[in-house]
Amino acid sequence: MKQTLGQRMFAHGGIYALSRLIKGGISFLLIPLYAHLIGDEGYGIIELMTALGMAVSIVFLQGLPSAWFRLRFDQPDAKQLGVFEATIVWYLLASIVIGIGILSVFGERLAKVATPGVSYYPLGLLTVISAGLLAFSDLYQRKCQAEQQPIRFAVFTAMRSLLIPGSIIIGVLALGRGVQGKIEADVVSAAIIATVALILIRPISPRRFSVSKIRRSLIYGLPLVPHRLAGLANNLIDRLLINKLIGLGATGVYSMGYKLASVGFLLGVALNQAFSPLFIGTLKQAEKAQQDGDDNKVAALMHSIARGALLMIVAVSCCMLCLSAVARELLMLVTTSQFDKSWTVIPVVSAGILAWVCYCPFSLSVMYNHKGVRLMPMITGLAVTINIVANIYMIPRMGIMGAAWATLISNSVMALAAMAAGRIFAPIPHLWGKWATVLSISAAGLFVLWTIDTHLENIIIRFTIKILFAAVCIGLILVSTNCKPADLKKLIGKKTLRED
Repeated sequence: MKQTLGQRMFAHGGIYALSRLIKGGISFLLIPLYAHLIGDEGYGIIELMTALGMAVSIVFLQGLPSAWFRLRFDQPDAKQLGVFEATIVWYLLASIVIGIGILSVFGERLAKVATPGVSYYPLGLLTVISAGLLAFSDLYQRKCQAEQQPIRFAVFTAMRSLLIPGSIIIGVLALGRGVQGKIEADVVSAAIIATVALILIRPISPRRFSVSKIRRSLIYGLPLVPHRLAGLANNLIDRLLINKLIGLGATGVYSMGYKLASVGFLLGVALNQAFSPLFIGTLKQAEKAQQDGDDNKVAALMHSIARGALLMIVAVSCCMLCLSAVARELLMLVTTSQFDKSWTVIPVVSAGILAWVCYCPFSLSVMYNHKGVRLMPMITGLAVTINIVANIYMIPRMGIMGAAWATLISNSVMALAAMAAGRIFAPIPHLWGKWATVLSISAAGLFVLWTIDTHLENIIIRFTIKILFAAVCIGLILVSTNCKPADLKKLIGKKTLRED
């Protein structure tokens, strides 16, 4: 039987989600390598360079991948689409080369402010080059999504996910070059990936460059730059401030705990990527049903959206509880004594990640309306401002735990702001009572697990009690929300609403 549009979009979303989880899982496997061969300060440098690369990438890209995705649908024919693609590719290539040149002149001065203790040459420069090269792989992935080619997307992402850690292992382990070997490996793998991406895109001659098309693309893309920079800053400012206020060693210890907790973040991103097309498609169905005067169908469709959002919260809550229950013992197994205190931040960071997952369905409501998009920089800007203030106040007093609490506070504010805005632009009748139950059980469970880790030193007793307690919490969440494991199939395309 032919798939409906909603089923096809949601099935594709499941492939994208799986690709993201595989990419994150491979990255997680590198933790023991970093812990044993690089140490806490080396790992802190890697985290700082990762943050630098992500920020530079957003600036280099200028929001053009979003324009590449959206505006290609406005091209009247294949010939104009080819001109459009070539215009963005050649513009990006030229602007990235210029950007690298400018940073080569001012990079050392900027590094004293942004990455104190780590000079721009050679690590900063290599990181900037990697960020520029990876821009073209981002374009190709967006091309696959726009053309509804999830298999090509998955294959390309798998190649990228395997090549990068493979080259890192060679640089760090085989060649023994430590942190610099890791950064050098990033450049080599990024160059290979960029070459493959450009071959697959096949841009036509730069002589076909269109000023009008790049102008329109920049008008669309540039407003997204502050939103994404604010979102990135909100995610990374804690590590930057720990480095500035405490030092690289503390940055490495905190980052290791944050990395482990980020498994829940990866799950949240993956589920949100799969949920987004269902949200949009079902909301459009509801609008059509409302025009037809079918109130019962409208109510059923809106309830399905609310149920999908609840499933996201339930899934990530269960993941965070499981992760916090095994975190201390897992870190003992895969890292060294330098990271003995990394586990302390995981329950609080996990709560912060859960707050971010709550933000996801609200942000979909905001961005569903074109006017709402303008509010996104304000929402993320408010969150990052609070995050900076909280980190500056709390890190000197609480150490790395202060950074963890700042993450929770800022993400909670961001979720509340998005909730308020979302109710204006696309009000969804969320199951608030069930949300409150899930979040209350999760918060209490994470606190108790942290308390057990803090006060019990016997590994066997501690681990057994935590596993049993986490299982009880998860059971309470599933029972109170009437969720079954099979319900999660709705988030990977097994069950979706049919479209009339």
